[in-house]
Amino acid sequence: MSIRKLSYVFLLCLSAFALTGCEDNEDGGLPQTVKSYGPIEAETLNWSHWKWGIGSHINDGTSTTFVCNRDSVGGGYAAAFTVNEPNSSTMLTFFVDDQFDVTAFFVGTSSKYNADIYTVRQNGGNIYLTGNADGETKHSTYALQFPYGNPASSDPFAAVAASVLSFCQNINFLSERLGAYGRDFIYKAASGDYATQPIYKGQTLLPIYDAVCDLNNLDAIRRQIMGESTVDLDPSAILYGKGTDGKSYVTVRTNVYAPAETFNRTPDTGVYGSSKPLRLYCGLLVGQHNVLGAGNALYDLKGEEVFSGKEQSQTFELPDLAPGIYYVRPYLIAEDELQAQATGKANPRLLLYAEDTRAYLALDARLGEIEMTDCYYVANQGVSADLRIPVSVPKIPDIPLSYNNTFTHGSWGIAILFPHNDFSETSIFNRMEAFNGVLEASVYPLTRDFQVDHENFIAKVDLEATLFCYAGNERIILDSRPFTVVYDKKPELRFTSAELVQDFYPQGGDPTKTEDAIRSEQIISGAFWFESDIKSMEEHNGHITEMGSRFRQDFREPQIETDFYRHFLTYDIKTEKLYMETVVNGQPFRSNALHYTWSDDGSRIIRVEVEE
Repeated sequence: MSIRKLSYVFLLCLSAFALTGCEDNEDGGLPQTVKSYGPIEAETLNWSHWKWGIGSHINDGTSTTFVCNRDSVGGGYAAAFTVNEPNSSTMLTFFVDDQFDVTAFFVGTSSKYNADIYTVRQNGGNIYLTGNADGETKHSTYALQFPYGNPASSDPFAAVAASVLSFCQNINFLSERLGAYGRDFIYKAASGDYATQPIYKGQTLLPIYDAVCDLNNLDAIRRQIMGESTVDLDPSAILYGKGTDGKSYVTVRTNVYAPAETFNRTPDTGVYGSSKPLRLYCGLLVGQHNVLGAGNALYDLKGEEVFSGKEQSQTFELPDLAPGIYYVRPYLIAEDELQAQATGKANPRLLLYAEDTRAYLALDARLGEIEMTDCYYVANQGVSADLRIPVSVPKIPDIPLSYNNTFTHGSWGIAILFPHNDFSETSIFNRMEAFNGVLEASVYPLTRDFQVDHENFIAKVDLEATLFCYAGNERIILDSRPFTVVYDKKPELRFTSAELVQDFYPQGGDPTKTEDAIRSEQIISGAFWFESDIKSMEEHNGHITEMGSRFRQDFREPQIETDFYRHFLTYDIKTEKLYMETVVNGQPFRSNALHYTWSDDGSRIIRVEVEE
């Protein structure tokens, strides 16, 4: 027989000895020993999310249960002992780490609101407790008289039961709470013989596993450490996903409002419970469970120290993730727990977690090299650039969320990240299906963001195209690609042709008769450089008259205008010359002119010529 097996046998013998030595009346009328018991039906356990459990019927109104399961969010195991009587119930809840050391327990119910809560640290020959009972936090020390932890058993349920049983025998008020019957009952699970018993089909009022394993169940003690601090994903951060460097990032925001000192939870460094300076650090969990904790995270990324009294942001670089659905959850951790993580002895419920996990997607999605096909200036808007964007993206999966939210369907789109962190979706959005090809879109950078070369008439702005998706309410960057918008149209105002025509006047003229008009073709380009609207100027006998203006704007094609001059001042003053004018680099900038020749009687224009 191995040493580990001998230790386990010794532990069970010690437990049995303690059971037979109990006083007669400590259970308030309960039997001293368990007469009959058995494993609880799997269906009953599954309904409350427990994996193992035993139950016993004591009398018509009284039953007892002991249940256990992996603590999926915190790591290790969770177990609960209950005695249900007609008018009352007793519940003890325990958390046990992977070395089968008890790390925390509740006395009362599985709810933090109705229970006295305790955190546990075993070190050397002592067990150290910090408890919050009736709103008051106290520290206490117990000598380790009955060694526990790490029992040699291939049955986790039996190992947890043995650890709980021996732990309670070291803590007198817990041993009294269990009573002789409770100790004997948990011993049945620790012995491993429960599997051979008939299935228990009696009354079972089991605690709900999810409530028992809530990571906030030590909140009253944690607040003594963290104060009113908060941690979450930074809502102002544009980058949540892949950057232009091909790496993925998540930005975390912290607001630390904590006391300057905390109580010592590392007995090796000082008196347990004594005051010491508080140091807090930020971290980020990454995993594939929508309720994420230290027990089910794939990665635990360590951040920097955070300081009280101010808001701070930290950006975490994510590891390379295989394509799939992930979740992230930031947290704050004190120095004591950070050091204890190295030995696996950190209590996960003393960390302060963000309220919810947030969805994150790692997908094989890419943007190709972006081509700018045209760039022009639009009136009252600014520069508009036409793009061709190669895109490869799979169908975005639906996302299971950890909170009630109807927006679980995924969609993707393309947005532009402008200077000053302005995120603007393009006309490509809310796409549901996979796509592999080239899409066209337009972008509208602000004039103030351009780097301008007035001498050579070149303006540039560096932008970033992002392929993003919505997973639930999270906007995730799947890929990013930098590109440059170049506006290099030279300022140009020019008449290219003009002719006399007969046409129907559209503004209330006789629809059966044509009228004299001048039809001209003109080029207006490089409006980015225009410092004023474009004015129409007419001359007669050396006098210059402004006849109107238009917004500055590039026209992709030559503009055709028909001037029914008999209806305007042109006819009254007998205009001889027409040209366009604006301001470029502080100086007047004019087009070539149209020259009019009037009939001898001044009744009509008989010739129009385009100035070279």
